[in-house]
Amino acid sequence: MNISVFLNKEKINGKAKRKELRKVESKYDDLNLNFFLKSDLSRVFLSSHNWSQQQLEEIHPLVYQDNPKYAPQGYPMNISTRQPYPPYISSATATATRWSTGLCHCCDDPANCLVTCICPCVTFGQIAEVVNKGSISYAASGAVYGLLLGFTGLSCLYSCFYRSRLRGQYDLEEAPCVDCLVHFFYEPCALCQEYRELRNRGFDMGIGWHANMDRQNRGITVAPPVVGGGMSR
Repeated sequence: MNISVFLNKEKINGKAKRKELRKVESKYDDLNLNFFLKSDLSRVFLSSHNWSQQQLEEIHPLVYQDNPKYAPQGYPMNISTRQPYPPYISSATATATRWSTGLCHCCDDPANCLVTCICPCVTFGQIAEVVNKGSISYAASGAVYGLLLGFTGLSCLYSCFYRSRLRGQYDLEEAPCVDCLVHFFYEPCALCQEYRELRNRGFDMGIGWHANMDRQNRGITVAPPVVGGGMSR
């Protein structure tokens, strides 16, 4: 807003002050006018037109709309009721459960480590049946994995999908990197880790999903194996 244009307006007669002020307001939007009248330059305006502060408040209450004493007079209060947006929480910083064993702790279960190195389709079939909750059998999942491994060598692209599903079911962290890269570079280690995770959560990986559910219904639980236990006499 050009303040000089505003200050150089002809003197406003006391009887027609409301009419003349509306003419000025028609040229300048309320925000700029309010900013000017709230500033120190409003004193110059008042003195040049022989106005008092009370007269200015009476003819232009919008300037003082943030003053609560004018609320009962019907003047709009410029108070925002919109709540601030909640902070965005990235999935990378969200709290997740740690894996029960590390990616390279394959020797915690030597038998499974040996089976996975020789025939990874067996370990994958056991994992897939539990993750699928019995909807796809161990043999079917293992056969698909074996075919992809034998003909394309990219069975990791199939198995990483089940790692993502396993993490989603138990709210596990995506560590040490994204699932596809874990299976691409550390396929045997990833399968062993997923196998141990399900075993440590009470699943008997050798009997399949339905047998595990039957055990749970009968109140039989499988305790996770104790690693490093000593002999007692």
